[in-house]
Amino acid sequence: MRVLTLIILLLFFSCKTEEKETMRLSDFQKQIDSLFNSAINDNGPGAGVLISLDDSILFSKGYGLRDLTTKEPITTSTNFRIGSVSKQFTALAILSLIEKGDLNLNDSIYNFYPFKSLEGVTIKQMLTHTSGIVDAAAEYWNKWTLNRPVTNDDIIDWYRIHDRKEFFPGEKFEYNNAAYILLASLVEKISGQEFSEYINQNVLEKAGMETSLFYNLSTTTLIPERAYRYEKDSLGVWQNVEGHFLDAVVGDGGLYTNLNDFMKYSSTLREHRILTTEIDSLLFQPVVKVNGLAARDFYIMKKSGSYYGMGWEINETMAVHGGEIFGGHSFVIYEFNRPLTIAIFMNSNSLFRTEPNLLDETYKLTDNYLKTTANNGYK
Repeated sequence: MRVLTLIILLLFFSCKTEEKETMRLSDFQKQIDSLFNSAINDNGPGAGVLISLDDSILFSKGYGLRDLTTKEPITTSTNFRIGSVSKQFTALAILSLIEKGDLNLNDSIYNFYPFKSLEGVTIKQMLTHTSGIVDAAAEYWNKWTLNRPVTNDDIIDWYRIHDRKEFFPGEKFEYNNAAYILLASLVEKISGQEFSEYINQNVLEKAGMETSLFYNLSTTTLIPERAYRYEKDSLGVWQNVEGHFLDAVVGDGGLYTNLNDFMKYSSTLREHRILTTEIDSLLFQPVVKVNGLAARDFYIMKKSGSYYGMGWEINETMAVHGGEIFGGHSFVIYEFNRPLTIAIFMNSNSLFRTEPNLLDETYKLTDNYLKTTANNGYK
């Protein structure tokens, strides 16, 4: 009898412990909601937050305003300019040309742009930031004197005129925006199509990204539910900062997308429906050790260290990338062992400058929820 009583008591306390450790989805959603409500003012620029597990949306919501003039709120369909997170899409466009047999990773960019400054540099080195070429976009940062935006053609002209490299191709990692601008122009040269048109047909449409688009200042394309970008002036007043002279280049950035479309993209990428498995897996193959990229903003990469693939920064368990532009921040996380995707898009420059760190806290809360949810299989 005593043995039976002991077994019953053990079962009781076991059930109570499991009940205590199990977190409900609604409680997790309240935690994320509280985190962003505490950091974002309803009357200022804000954020879109997506957390998904496989094909299930755990959390998707907008905070703040996409337009301070009209007071229109950020929603899950608001289109943000996501900066360097765009690079993975440019990489997919290049890989689609490789899949078609129109290009090879070991081809030299010099074959297409026969400038001394690009000699001996492969397409793979351009994709992985190991090219050694000078970042022409950075050269224009303080030296642009014309009363118009910089274009991709201006970047090409810079390499045509100048004859120097930063280091021997393949020698090391050094982040380079202009390399991806050149890659976007290469897509146009090979395909005979404008970059945004080619990538729409060969990447975005395949991913079901119906309202996303690459955009630069030289076009008059309407951006649905556009999130305008803001920064505070010296008096602490939000100012619209759209139309910077580097907003006209495309490839290193320039993609406008939203939470709904990014959810679709993540799913199709996991299911290898954009490119063949053999080709799109190249995105996540570690090529070169990275020093101080995402580690500045995300504690996981700070602890683990990372490598760069093609448009993604990688460790053993996940791929990540951030984007920081004038009046805009973004960061995406794509896990390998769990089909977890997190995307945070902002139309201000505050994502990496808040206390607590919104990125770190979002991941910690999500990880804790997955580890304390019964029968989810992703402990």
